[in-house]
Amino acid sequence: MLIARGKNDQAFPTAWAEPYERDPKTSDYHLLDPGRFALETHGDEIAKPMRDFLGKHVAKK
Repeated sequence: MLIARGKNDQAFPTAWAEPYERDPKTSDYHLLDPGRFALETHGDEIAKPMRDFLGKHVAKK
């Protein structure tokens, strides 16, 4: 599971994702600076952990 979220997103408090951060076998957790509309304002910053995650967990054909 990849979790990339904005630490300033008031709609989803940071605490909801913390249990996933403690299980590195099943999750890749990134707490980023943006707020609610992170993809619109920080798309490039979010794309890197997505590419890294997919590179680790998706079989190459």
